[in-house]
Amino acid sequence: MVALSSYDYIIIKMKTSQKDYHQLQMAFHELEEEKLVLEERLRKIKQQRSFLVAIIIIITGLSVGGYFWAEKFNNYLNQTNDWIATAPETPIDAEFFIVEPERFQTKLSLTGKIEPLDQMEVISPLEGAIQEKHFEYGELVKKGQTLLVINTTKEKVNYREASATYIKAQQTVNKLRHWKTDPEVTMAQRNLLKSQYTLESTERELAETQRLFEKGIVPASELDNLKQRVHNEKLDYQSMQEQLQLILEKGNKENLRVAELEKKNAQFRMQEIEQRIKNARVVSPIEGVVLLPIHRNEELSQEIQRGSFVKQDQVLFTIANMAGFIIKSKVDEVDIPKLQINQKVTITGDAFEGITLEGAISRISSQADKDTMSSDENASLFPVTIAVSKLTDEQKQHLRLGMSTKMEVILSEKPDALMVPFKMLIYKEKETWVTKLDKETGQPQKVAVKTGTTTVDRVEILEGLEAGDKLVVGTEL
Repeated sequence: MVALSSYDYIIIKMKTSQKDYHQLQMAFHELEEEKLVLEERLRKIKQQRSFLVAIIIIITGLSVGGYFWAEKFNNYLNQTNDWIATAPETPIDAEFFIVEPERFQTKLSLTGKIEPLDQMEVISPLEGAIQEKHFEYGELVKKGQTLLVINTTKEKVNYREASATYIKAQQTVNKLRHWKTDPEVTMAQRNLLKSQYTLESTERELAETQRLFEKGIVPASELDNLKQRVHNEKLDYQSMQEQLQLILEKGNKENLRVAELEKKNAQFRMQEIEQRIKNARVVSPIEGVVLLPIHRNEELSQEIQRGSFVKQDQVLFTIANMAGFIIKSKVDEVDIPKLQINQKVTITGDAFEGITLEGAISRISSQADKDTMSSDENASLFPVTIAVSKLTDEQKQHLRLGMSTKMEVILSEKPDALMVPFKMLIYKEKETWVTKLDKETGQPQKVAVKTGTTTVDRVEILEGLEAGDKLVVGTEL
């Protein structure tokens, strides 16, 4: 017989599937039972040998007692051998087990570390130096509590510039809304009218000179000069008309719309800066613990102190919600189909001994962990998140972020399962048997059973036994 060491048995268990593991357990226990039977028979043989040696010594010492006593002793010895040969196979010191229904649970063990239930990053509302600091990292803060005050000198300068831009935009809108009466339009209209009057006067003078020229009173050169003047003044008049039209176009709907949008932009810019100045007093958005920014660049994760310079939209710190917490774990691909959302989880930990927490599965990833997907030796692992939504004040005092936890997920539960030790089973020729004592005669009999879920040292009996049955350590009958 080959004995398996505990180490070899553990290695086999780790590298086989649940079905193979079950069969290996059966085979191992069969070998153990055969060992027990052989040891028992060996014990019998040793007892017989010791008994025979003692008898032989007595015979030798009493040989002078005569043939009659020797023959009587031989008859007794033969009777003894017959009794030994016909003795039942059940060991004299046989161990019995009474089948009783009991609550049975199949569980999946997980590990992980405590993380906040949720977290909120606090962003810097403006650029500037830290003027006041009213917290320490790792400290529990209340909602609305002032944490930082940022210097607003630069933002006040920006606000004044934005205000000036807004005022100019407002003036432009007002000017365009009343553009027809604007001095620039009035001046252009006046110049056009003046040009018209000048042209009309020159045209009258040209008509008079033309009449005098026809009578021979004025020379032709004077007439030509007046004609040139009329031509030039007509060009000036036309130019004045075009200029007036261009000036009037400045007050059209499109330009007014653009001016109004620029005014709104200036107004929003001014309000934005004003709000940033108000938000220079940074308060906690929720109740929780102040932490360094999580998963951020190392440069941005420096602790903020009084006098530190921060940029606008920089992550200042993270507020971790400690009303509850989550634990992230990874589950083997074989076990992941057994899990469901909202499945109950029992949580314990060495760091908070004596406290048992109740959680539930809140997330099961549909994609395997990237670090295990590329591995050829191990099965893929799937991320699973367990949430504990509420904690008592006493529990909050003992729990800290980053603490290690041990978890158990109840996969199935039976209130009246029939569980039998492995040593009661005989596994042979792909069938499983037990040795049951008949309730009426008390004689052992072999009974085939159907097994279910297994634990480290026991197996569930689905068919073949009932509550109250009395079993004896498995031996072949």
